Amino acid sequence: MPRLLVVHDRADRTPETVGLVELVRALVATGERDVRVLLMAGGPLLDEIESLAPTIVVAALDPRSPDGLRERLAFALRRRKAGFRIRARRLGLDEWHAGDAVYLHTVLGVQVLRYLPDDIPTVLCRLAEDVHPLDHPLAAADVALLLRRVDHFLPVTSVLRDELVEDRAVGAERVHKVPELFVPADERLPDPAPERERLRAELGIDPDALVVGSFGTSDADAPDLGVLLWSMLAKRAAGRPVELLWGSAETEAGFWMGHDLRSTGLEAGTHAVAADQDLGPYLGLCDVLVLLTRVDDYPFAYLERAASGVPVLCFEGNGLADLARLGDDRNVAPYLDVVAVAEQVTRLLAADDTLSSRRSAMAAAAGSVHGPGPVARRLLDRLDEAGP
Repeated sequence: MPRLLVVHDRADRTPETVGLVELVRALVATGERDVRVLLMAGGPLLDEIESLAPTIVVAALDPRSPDGLRERLAFALRRRKAGFRIRARRLGLDEWHAGDAVYLHTVLGVQVLRYLPDDIPTVLCRLAEDVHPLDHPLAAADVALLLRRVDHFLPVTSVLRDELVEDRAVGAERVHKVPELFVPADERLPDPAPERERLRAELGIDPDALVVGSFGTSDADAPDLGVLLWSMLAKRAAGRPVELLWGSAETEAGFWMGHDLRSTGLEAGTHAVAADQDLGPYLGLCDVLVLLTRVDDYPFAYLERAASGVPVLCFEGNGLADLARLGDDRNVAPYLDVVAVAEQVTRLLAADDTLSSRRSAMAAAAGSVHGPGPVARRLLDRLDEAGP
């Protein structure tokens, strides 16, 4: 059976690692690959990972290795090939066969590539969330190594795909878009409820209010869209107070959004969230999320809210459009048709069952596309298409 080595940075208690755990579980369950895991460091989820597949933790190995600065320098000057062979053997990276593969869950796994031969195994590398994942925190030599050695890049957004093809000159045949991975929050992650309650009180949001979140407007889009949407919503009765959360980015769009809210007298019931704040807890306050941008912005936090049953509305062409449309075709409006967005927001706010705690059609759709099982299937299919 061909081997699949899954590489991740650490077994920490984060949504990224919880998703990795469930992805490994789904890969093992298929029985199609001999799944192994290599972690740069341990953490609280290490026991769970080890229960699923044989696991090596690099940080737990003998520190007297070629990864030490002095040893790396000595091997680079005198015995580079011998040194890396020794290190590869310690990491279990010394024997490969046709059909074997390495999957880098994040670009930080680039270190492993130093110990691989140039022919086998096949290397897959996932690119997620950041707009420019190869710019930070990787050194130029690491980027060059990724671009040379990775057989197939797996970006989760069209923006990332375009960056590789257009900016990094990676052949389109090496770039294959895959869904962002999502696993619903559970006991492995900190409970966000206290933080959300604190934020709601801190912002002074009415306890009975329904909250609309309007984030994502960039300099590539008209800066007055959020104000136009709010001017329509403020005039529509939903039976309960409606308040607006918006991202106060230090951009031209952010400046004019704040200016127009004040100058039109629409500032009441709105709450600006500074650009340097973690959006996750604020998105957790929202009953409906609106992305008034055509930029293919697809951060994990929006997917998390959608998979929890929160309706997400956007314009056609946005990276969230496919997911939003699975929940309801009306959640995707023609670009700049703010009237259509306002009408759908009003419709959603008036439907108590839509905003209830039970999972919505969008939540089910998110799981069917972005859950560990579907993502694992896409990875294995990619390997099958790539061939030995």
